[in-house]
Amino acid sequence: MLNESDMLFAESSDAVVDWLLEIRKPHQRVMTTIIGREGGLSDPDTWKKWYERGCDFCGYAWGTPPDFRPHPSYARELQIVRQAFKEMA
Repeated sequence: MLNESDMLFAESSDAVVDWLLEIRKPHQRVMTTIIGREGGLSDPDTWKKWYERGCDFCGYAWGTPPDFRPHPSYARELQIVRQAFKEMA
């Protein structure tokens, strides 16, 4: 399955992302989550390390009713991600 996939994905586990970057084929992209996974495993401050190694990013922040904007507890992480995407552009 790894050989057939166009993209390999890990939810910000340094060991897993490093491994995927090592085993990926030339046509494969690697994506990691830099915000959203709890327990200290999604650290948005690590974005530059992964960007320099060729990773793509996604992230999620649980929406809060009634308008489903990200919960205020994500404010710091979201600001880091916004700045990261500005720097990547």
